[in-house]
Amino acid sequence: MTVSTPLSGVNQPFKGILLIVVATFLFSSHDALSKYLSGFYPIVMVVWARYVVHTLLMAGIFLPQSGLRVLRTKKPLWQLARALCLLGTSLFFTTALLYIPLAEATAVNFLAPVLVTALSVPLLKERVTRGQWIAVICGFIGVLIIVHPGGELFTPAVLLPFCSALFFCFYQLLTRKLAEVDSPTTSNFFAGLCNT
Repeated sequence: MTVSTPLSGVNQPFKGILLIVVATFLFSSHDALSKYLSGFYPIVMVVWARYVVHTLLMAGIFLPQSGLRVLRTKKPLWQLARALCLLGTSLFFTTALLYIPLAEATAVNFLAPVLVTALSVPLLKERVTRGQWIAVICGFIGVLIIVHPGGELFTPAVLLPFCSALFFCFYQLLTRKLAEVDSPTTSNFFAGLCNT
């Protein structure tokens, strides 16, 4: 009999890649919709609506199966910190869309993998290979080319997507740590409920 653990799917790289591609498509669609809606509604309302929909979908899918057990966590303060990091990411990024074009804001936000890679060594004690560092440095150079320090995009408003990337970095690091003790369903439902 095989026992499933929170990290039992960690050795399925192709499934993981496929899920990341689908998630990236959904997030980019979400970002475009957020930019559009922020032209008509306050940022807080746009972000709130995102989490209301998130929570209702999670509740509709998982509460009938698991009941309130889905909210049981071994690390409630970590879950709260993770949820607030996600909220910070949403607020900073959506606000950035008022001042910066979507593509440029997204490019700056892609500093998050650089930050995650750099901080995974001291905070998670993970080993980063030379190839991974090279990929991250290439990504960072790409962001610099798009932002073009000294160019017209390089204004104080560029700090908004940078803060979004920083919050997203800590969100990812906390997600990795919480995956050791809580199910992904618990983490996602907790974040949606907290942020709603």
